[in-house]
Amino acid sequence: MVEGKQDTILSFRQQNDLTRPMRNAAGQQGVRRIHFAMAGQGVARSRELPAADLVKTLVEESSALKIARA
Repeated sequence: MVEGKQDTILSFRQQNDLTRPMRNAAGQQGVRRIHFAMAGQGVARSRELPAADLVKTLVEESSALKIARA
């Protein structure tokens, strides 16, 4: 997915600036079905896994954080 492309991912600011004309044009034309999901450079830390595994991992990791902070 992102592996090996970390250095080519633009920052959120750059993505926002580059897509602004398209978003503005879509808005002026009343096109609402276009959605821009931009991600910053942190996307390089993303993990590819099934949704159920992701939720399980998030629960486990957040529980570990709560314990560590207690």
